Amino acid sequence: MDKNTDFVHPLVHMDNFTFMDSLFPMGNFTDMYSMGNFTDLLIPSPEHFVPPPVPEYIRTIFTVVYSIIMLFALSGNLLVIFVILGEKSLRNVTNMFIISLAISDILIAGINIPLGLLYNFNPEWNHGEILCKSISFATSVNVVASIMTLTAVALERYYAICHPMKTGYLEKTTRVVVVMIVIWILALAVSSPFLVIQRLALRLKETEEAPGLKMVNVCVEHYGQPELEEAHTLIQFIVFYCVPIGAMFFAYGKIARKLWIRKPIGDSHDLAKSLQQKKRIIRMLIVIVLVFLLCWLPFFAVHIYRFYNIVEYKDFRLVALIVQVIGFTNSAVNPIIYGFMNQKFKQIFRNMYIRIRMKISRGKGASVHSQSSSTPNSLTAESVV
Repeated sequence: MDKNTDFVHPLVHMDNFTFMDSLFPMGNFTDMYSMGNFTDLLIPSPEHFVPPPVPEYIRTIFTVVYSIIMLFALSGNLLVIFVILGEKSLRNVTNMFIISLAISDILIAGINIPLGLLYNFNPEWNHGEILCKSISFATSVNVVASIMTLTAVALERYYAICHPMKTGYLEKTTRVVVVMIVIWILALAVSSPFLVIQRLALRLKETEEAPGLKMVNVCVEHYGQPELEEAHTLIQFIVFYCVPIGAMFFAYGKIARKLWIRKPIGDSHDLAKSLQQKKRIIRMLIVIVLVFLLCWLPFFAVHIYRFYNIVEYKDFRLVALIVQVIGFTNSAVNPIIYGFMNQKFKQIFRNMYIRIRMKISRGKGASVHSQSSSTPNSLTAESVV
């Protein structure tokens, strides 16, 4: 998001009122900018202006990409939820967490992507303060909920496989729902500072009408001090990215050692089949974690990089757009991973596809039959006449 602070003119703080309304009439605006010794005080710096609009070709490319991601994420994750809830054999602890992850992906596709389109392609913000405050808040909620859900899945699998005697609490799916609710409440709580940080601010915009400048609203993250923004971003990155990723690597490392390195006691066919099934599930979960890590790492890395390096705004904006798209892509990729790496999902998807095709074929067959049965009657009627 825009890290510029509110436009604070040397003579007036802009949070409560515009300097044009409070100090002087609009007609005297130009005169005030040419008052000899006051020139240095009154000429605003470039960051006080609305950023230039995104070039049309970039807007078109990113709009198409955003739309494709949104389409795949919404349809794919809705299908995942439908399949899990509709198939009793899939209603286990791990898949209940998968539902929570799918909900997060749906919210990213349905809320974050549309807000991203509004925010990134319109220098001015004319959509009200509520939507402005929702931009960073919604992104933070969904990313935090996703990574905490992935961590919960890793820990649940760790205890189920490595310490099966300690998994009593999560044996019932109703208790998993409680854990899911706690995860979402915590995600809302830790993201709530963005409701204060993100706000409307005033910027100057050049116009063709006199006096050549006007004040417009923009949506920015305002911390007051750069150190606060740096501290907040680093804390979020460490606590809600590095620590969970570390916990997941630990859990899946222990699980891999248990399933792949240690030989199981006994060699019955059922035991071997169960072991292979567990391995397939763990492979899928590890891939989901790695994809999440790779998709969101550039987003965090770019925003941390700008704290320690001077970056031109126009260059940073394009890079920020790219890493945001990469992060959002994760929401569209997850259902594809479920479909390719989970045998039950794959079989149910295939059965659903076959049933849908059969229904479509029956519908076409019925319409053809009705047409063919009605055609001879009309011909007979014509011959009689």
